Amino acid sequence: MNANQRKKNLIRPTLQLKITLVFLSTSASLMALMAFLTIWLLTDDSAGAVGGSSQVLREVMPVLLKAFLISMAILIPTTLVVGVLATFLVAGPLYRFEIFLNSIRNGERPSDCRLREGDELQDFCELLNEATRPLREQGGKLKFRNSEESEPAAAA
Repeated sequence: MNANQRKKNLIRPTLQLKITLVFLSTSASLMALMAFLTIWLLTDDSAGAVGGSSQVLREVMPVLLKAFLISMAILIPTTLVVGVLATFLVAGPLYRFEIFLNSIRNGERPSDCRLREGDELQDFCELLNEATRPLREQGGKLKFRNSEESEPAAAA
């Protein structure tokens, strides 16, 4: 197995599923809204037709229901798959950052944090490396400068 390949199906299952469920609930809500609007517009437009809106609804409702159910049957699995795959780009880096910071906390001296190509949060990874480099180079004994040394000298 390549070192850059994922070893787990879900890196952070709770986070990934929460985000995916937000995508799914938004999509499903919009599909339901579209179905209700279609029914409302059909009944409103057919009110003056021969037989009234109830006749139009009796004929159109089974077709609309079938279209709605087919759409939902396609939408739900597609949104779940795309949502989970999209979350890997963020959940993977977060998991990597956690491992990196835990190793520093445990007194280890890990090499620079690296992310897979295409992962999000590349800039944050670089910042994390810069911020922790002094600690990692000194073996966990970070020496802070006092405030007088860190302030620039006043111009005379």
